[in-house]
Amino acid sequence: MNLIPLMLALAASFPVPQQGPRPDQSSFRPAVEKGVQPKYAGVYRMATGELLPQGASSRSSVELLFNNRLSNYYYTYLGAGHEMVDEGIFRDRGLSSLEQIQGFEISYCSTEPDPTGNSGEITICFYDETIVCQGPVGGANYANAGYLCAYDLVGLPLGSPNGDVQCWTLDVDLRQGWECPSVLASQACSMGNLTTNEAAGKQFGWSFIAKQENTGPIAVICWDAGYGASNSFVWFDDLGGYQGCWWFGCWPSSSFAIKIFGYDADSKAYRSCSDGGFQDIQLDSAPAGPSSRTFTILNPDPQREYWLIGSLGASDRYFAGQGYSLLLDPLASSSPPKWMPAGTLTTPSLPAGIYHFQAAATSGLQAPSFSNPPTSMSHGWREQFP
Repeated sequence: MNLIPLMLALAASFPVPQQGPRPDQSSFRPAVEKGVQPKYAGVYRMATGELLPQGASSRSSVELLFNNRLSNYYYTYLGAGHEMVDEGIFRDRGLSSLEQIQGFEISYCSTEPDPTGNSGEITICFYDETIVCQGPVGGANYANAGYLCAYDLVGLPLGSPNGDVQCWTLDVDLRQGWECPSVLASQACSMGNLTTNEAAGKQFGWSFIAKQENTGPIAVICWDAGYGASNSFVWFDDLGGYQGCWWFGCWPSSSFAIKIFGYDADSKAYRSCSDGGFQDIQLDSAPAGPSSRTFTILNPDPQREYWLIGSLGASDRYFAGQGYSLLLDPLASSSPPKWMPAGTLTTPSLPAGIYHFQAAATSGLQAPSFSNPPTSMSHGWREQFP
């Protein structure tokens, strides 16, 4: 099935951009007709900027928030720096309307010659809300920095050395301070929340921007696309100029391929505005009951002891001399620091409310305090219990 005539016919029924799409850039190409299937490119870890080709994404406490599964393989491209904005709906879950993205999976194809196998750069943006055929609310787009979060992925594979089409699937791991959004709304550097309103049909937006020619996202064409996805996408040029609304043109739905992962409902990791987003201790949280969590240190040091601190309030106080931030309010502490034997601790069932947690390390079994400051600390966790 070739969608080129269909795409061109449908495009004629919409406003024509001042610089209209070239026929070989505005249509979808069936990669599978050439025997090309997406290959796994690896895991891109934002915390280190590494692409680990042989690794597998070890996602603990993960929920699949949005799934536009790959069932067929068509792809398109517009031009270097051009932005294609697609959409979907996050289902309402839990007590709060707040969501957080801790990772995503994308698929793309390229015919851009890539002799080194790592010359590609792609930017993925997320928007709290977008409107069909208009784009992100308030006229936001990548060029004017109107996104909620943006991720530059570098060192990616493109086409073959001779420019033959190659297609790739890439896992992007946002844990350790790169979640979207990565701070709380009360913090000074907050760019806003990622909120849900499924009942009102509120759509989030995400976009794909290739920084080189002949590279673009794979689309699920004429299949059940992700929940709440419309049958169109919005196109902005590399200067942020609106270039039109483009229909995929078939039933039941079509959309660019992406999977989006998050933490458990009402659970959110957050970082400091001041320390560049990295805290030495990697803390994981998993449900242990309706109002209880199990916290685990993912990178324990046998020379350290670990403690879990809980509070009813958050803060953001950076201690430059120690190189970490205190992300909870010690004056609103719900209990003294609790020792984490072997780097793990399960909280008791807690009363309904919003809690903030942070792990601290000491060189001995004396609990951290202002008189015994910790040697390092983790990022923060926000938990809401019914």
